[in-house]
Amino acid sequence: YRSALFKLVVAANQNVTFIGSLSNGPSTVSGKSFPKNHEGHDGITVTGITGYVPPAKTFTTTPHIVLVHIGTNDMTSNADPTTTANQLDTLVTNLVAAAPNALIVVAKIVPLGYTSTNYTSYIAKIPDVVKAHAAKNQNVIMVEMSTLPTSDIRGSGNVHPTDQGYADMATIWYAAIKGYLPYERSSVGPDSGVNQRAGNRAAV
Repeated sequence: YRSALFKLVVAANQNVTFIGSLSNGPSTVSGKSFPKNHEGHDGITVTGITGYVPPAKTFTTTPHIVLVHIGTNDMTSNADPTTTANQLDTLVTNLVAAAPNALIVVAKIVPLGYTSTNYTSYIAKIPDVVKAHAAKNQNVIMVEMSTLPTSDIRGSGNVHPTDQGYADMATIWYAAIKGYLPYERSSVGPDSGVNQRAGNRAAV
């Protein structure tokens, strides 16, 4: 979804820089140099990605925004939903501690493309995880992706989104973060003070 998200940011004359230990993607998107870094590890679980954030691993650059879509691989492995939700809570706790001023955006993850009671139970627990952090005045919000149409998932055992699915994910992410992104210096944004800031760093 990163290319599609970046395209939306560029179309709005805003700035964003993706960060992370991995790097791939196109050289340019919408005529702009594409920031290839990210932390989207294929096949990773909640505890797996927790190992890539503090205190397990120090951020080389502190993000302003963190996009969290995690738990799919746990559910396809028949992991316990309650345990996975508790692990998600630990991940969010660690992210808040490492980047207390960052906006942490947690997704209610996309459908698997098939019926799974574990998945249904896990996504039902995500809102309470987010609410618990928000109740502590932490900058944690949730976005709803579990209601994306099944046509957005490749199916036949492939739980990855289609190109349209990634585009729909990007639209949801963008709606959540657009108010936090600075505008290009030459553009006219709703807040002239924001226009003077450098591009926000998003860990995705």
